[in-house]
Amino acid sequence: MPIDANSLGKLLDDYWPTLVEWVGGARDGAEDVVQSAFIKLASEDPPPGNPVAWLFTVSKRLAINEQLSRTKRRLRESRVGRNRAESTVRVTAFEIRDLLCSLEEREREIVIARIWGGLTFDEIATACADSKATIWRSYQSGISKLKSAYGELKDD
Repeated sequence: MPIDANSLGKLLDDYWPTLVEWVGGARDGAEDVVQSAFIKLASEDPPPGNPVAWLFTVSKRLAINEQLSRTKRRLRESRVGRNRAESTVRVTAFEIRDLLCSLEEREREIVIARIWGGLTFDEIATACADSKATIWRSYQSGISKLKSAYGELKDD
């Protein structure tokens, strides 16, 4: 029996923003990727034992696939002479977004998954297909950089 509507709704309410940040934040397609992950979760029969960790893992894999597709599409378009000027404008409303954006992508993902996603280092390691030790080191490095950047921000 698939996941019930109330549980799915609670997961949406609790984890949507965190998952969007996890897969790329303001980048194009992040919300579409997370929506696809929730659709996949709704059709899982039986539902996964830990739906939160499952959502992080599936969202990450879908984001990677989306990025690969986007890269292939850009290469095809450039070959046929349809180069498109791409610009990404990021307008952030909160200082925390600026601080997170200052991290390397891997560190940002791990910090978001740990702090806002509530995942354990084991769950993050599984979602990222990496060792727990590597995930822990990246997390510590990211937190250290955030603390340093926040101190500089306060001093301004």
